[in-house]
Amino acid sequence: MPSTRTMTARRVRRLSAVVVACALVAGCGGGGTRKQELSQADQARAVRINFTGADFPAGWSKAAAVGTAGEGGSDEVDRTIEDCLAQEQDASAATAGASSEGFVLGALHVSSNVTFAPSVAAARSDLAGLKTARAQFCFKQAIQSTTRELEPVPTSVDQTTTTLFLGDVRVDALPLTTRYGDDAVAMRAIAVLRTIRGEDIPVASDLVVFVKGRALVSASFVASPTPFPSDLEQALMTKIASRA
Repeated sequence: MPSTRTMTARRVRRLSAVVVACALVAGCGGGGTRKQELSQADQARAVRINFTGADFPAGWSKAAAVGTAGEGGSDEVDRTIEDCLAQEQDASAATAGASSEGFVLGALHVSSNVTFAPSVAAARSDLAGLKTARAQFCFKQAIQSTTRELEPVPTSVDQTTTTLFLGDVRVDALPLTTRYGDDAVAMRAIAVLRTIRGEDIPVASDLVVFVKGRALVSASFVASPTPFPSDLEQALMTKIASRA
């Protein structure tokens, strides 16, 4: 029988995929279809900036491939966020884009994404879209809409069969104590997973995005039952920012 810790980690990976998908869509900075005007030089830089296994302390490993909410890929989340944000603004075209692999340690999950805008002004405009109440609303809506459609996951708690489902989701701005790049913004989503017995399991998802020149760098930090350790999050952000 799977342990409570195992099934919680599984759900963390599922919700972390939603956060990753949010980062992929213009850093959540704008909706609509982004025409790719690819640059090989920018693509190489994007790959180099992203997280690698060498950035993490001992014990961390690469995450198994997982789609949105653990099932079926990120397309649905992409569409949800794009449709939501398209009502406010259009994202700039990207000259390159790359995502890291996911990295895990128990119920902790980290990943990153880097895109390059055609100009500094365009990159800053994309970041500005994240500083709006609309961006927080779209982040929350993406988690709610995709997770509600999951098939309940059978688990075993004290030898009693139960299920987990999404209870509440709250998204707030996350104050940054360290400067990353030229400008940055962060938000935290707290999703409450509830068992049929009424027990709550909180999952915290931090999305940190900064702009450096034309680069827009997004990193997601997912943890349960408490938020991702702030000292480790800051250390990892400092490493990725140093390469931008």
